[in-house]
This record gives sequence, C-alpha cells and structure tokens, in this order.
Amino acid sequence: MDDEMLIRFIKRQCSSSEARKILLWIEMNEENKAHFTQLQSLWASADICFAVQNDKVGSEGTIKRLASIVKKFKLKINNPIE
Repeated sequence: MDDEMLIRFIKRQCSSSEARKILLWIEMNEENKAHFTQLQSLWASADICFAVQNDKVGSEGTIKRLASIVKKFKLKINNPIE
C-alpha cells in the first residue's frame, strides 16, 4: 500500500473507495496493521511537534487533538485534563 494514500486516509482526505481498500489492506495481516499504526503514530507526533514549534500547544484545538490521540490509542495517562 502506498504511504501517501495511507496518509490521505489518516487525514480523512481519501475517497470512500480508497478508504475501503485501505481498511481491507490493514486487516489482511498483522504486518500491514503494524505498518499503518506506526505511520499513524508518526503522523500524530509530527502534528504535535508542528503545534509546539508554532507555539500553539496551549490552544484548545491542540489539547483536544492530543486528547483524541490518547483516547484513540487507549493510552493511560495520569491526571488527564478534562
């Protein structure tokens, strides 16, 4: 699977037919699932780094995005911000 297509999927910028193909590809095997998860984590990290570099860490949008990432990956954090 092409990483550019996967990134479009992560950014929710792909067509519904592309999304179906990607979802099938992810479920084909554990290697595909691991590759997608790593790419998704990398993309999320880059997004956070961009926010930090642009001094937008305290913005409500960045905090909500980070909370969404934490929830999505079911990460356990101490004292979450409500």
